Amino acid sequence: MSRLQGPLAVFFSQYPDFQYDPAESAAGEFRRLCTLKGWGRDERELPREQYRSALIAQFNLNYGTDVNALQSWHLLCTYIGITPVPDTLYACKMAVKSAHVNLVDLVDVFGTDRRVPVFGTVQELAQYTKETEKYFPHNRVGVGALLEYLLRPIDNPSAGQIWRLEGEDFARMIESMAASFKAQDRQCMEALRRMKAKR
Repeated sequence: MSRLQGPLAVFFSQYPDFQYDPAESAAGEFRRLCTLKGWGRDERELPREQYRSALIAQFNLNYGTDVNALQSWHLLCTYIGITPVPDTLYACKMAVKSAHVNLVDLVDVFGTDRRVPVFGTVQELAQYTKETEKYFPHNRVGVGALLEYLLRPIDNPSAGQIWRLEGEDFARMIESMAASFKAQDRQCMEALRRMKAKR
């Protein structure tokens, strides 16, 4: 589908006096629209909600909604720049999960030969997102399972990491936590023993 025919293009087409440029970032185009219209905080609330819904619909159209669709993960790997693209679903998930990327960027590069910027940590991604104002809506109707899996807690980058682990990664995390608890337990028991010995 042409970049001039998707949900984002339909959203921007509501404003005939605005010339939408699909080669630019969707977030930047929405800010430009707000400036053109002179919308204040309250005036832009409804258009912002419509823009967010269009952004979700555009992602779903581009990449799909099925978290277990290998083709969707291959597309994500391609636009993130993961080479070679893994053959299995699990390997794709692990590769994408370790590459922290902005989801608005993923929408922007679809259908082009560009790749998204990749960040080493969620904290770096959060800083980039705040600086560029490329926020992707959370907890909204229409968010598919694939998109839900990819969403990161930008406002609190340290949150939401454990539940994303699965399989061997999750098992390794549990083993590490158990070892830590055992070590702490031994330290507590030793401290109690010393306290009793002093009495």
